[in-house]
Amino acid sequence: MAKTQLTAALLARFEKLLNEQARRFYTIEYNMNNLLNGGFLFDDPVAQRFRASYAEGMETLKTKLLPAMEKYQTFLFSLAEKAGAYTENSGVFTGDSPSIAALKKGIATGNSGGDSPSISAFKASLVGAGVVGVGSGAAAAAFVGGGGKVNPNELNISSGNSDWNSKHFSLKEFTRTSRSVSNEPDDIQKANLQSLVTNVLDPTREATGMPITVSSGFRSEELNRKIGGSNTSWHSQGKAADLKSKNNAFLFNTILKSGNYTELIWEEGNTNQPAWVHVAYDPKKINKDNVKVFSNGKLKEMFDPKKYNLPTKP
Repeated sequence: MAKTQLTAALLARFEKLLNEQARRFYTIEYNMNNLLNGGFLFDDPVAQRFRASYAEGMETLKTKLLPAMEKYQTFLFSLAEKAGAYTENSGVFTGDSPSIAALKKGIATGNSGGDSPSISAFKASLVGAGVVGVGSGAAAAAFVGGGGKVNPNELNISSGNSDWNSKHFSLKEFTRTSRSVSNEPDDIQKANLQSLVTNVLDPTREATGMPITVSSGFRSEELNRKIGGSNTSWHSQGKAADLKSKNNAFLFNTILKSGNYTELIWEEGNTNQPAWVHVAYDPKKINKDNVKVFSNGKLKEMFDPKKYNLPTKP
């Protein structure tokens, strides 16, 4: 397969993956909105965020991952030509030399212990470029050709933040805003966000089996001031997030049953479904009894499980 064909195949594989995710999302959104509103809301904020995330994912793929892959492909095919195993003019392999065979094996297995220096360097370059997280060599290897299968959960695309570690959430989900203000966390606030994701959000995503949208995450002082937030907001410390899913009551109940939070709020909505769920996490201030109900932006009452719907299934 020629280099240009291989690059096109890589792009097509990821576009297919993202399109499949898009179809699943819109099916869920369509059914949910039909149920709640009797119609499909094309301009729903959740759909807008999803479309933005989809576009961002494709941009990351094209601007970071593909150039890194192309750079490695150039090296690989050059090495193959020198070994007499590949002819650029014909675009086909004519037979593998032992060195090429070993190189292919290293790519396919993702086994760091048996990698040639070139494979190790390739993996290191991906990590250094912030394309994949540390330890994602196997995923990169699978992407290149280890059986032709790609597990999106292993790729850990980090949008340039190689020290961010989450299976389900990117850092940008917590910092994006429609306001024209800076909303970048400092190192301490970022560490707090990482703790929130590691200890609450990722486990909740696994437990519910549902996609979860971060409708509001970190808030800089300027952003918090513009939206009229509290001066003591957990959001400004990077210790809180507002969440939505296809079943907010089930999402709320899953976090409630875990007991691993500092603050949990049933936000707006009604006794059947909250409009969204607020959760705050400080490992030094865990308080499973700090569960509230907010209405019209104010505390309505402390949460009483006898008054509210707490489904055990999504």
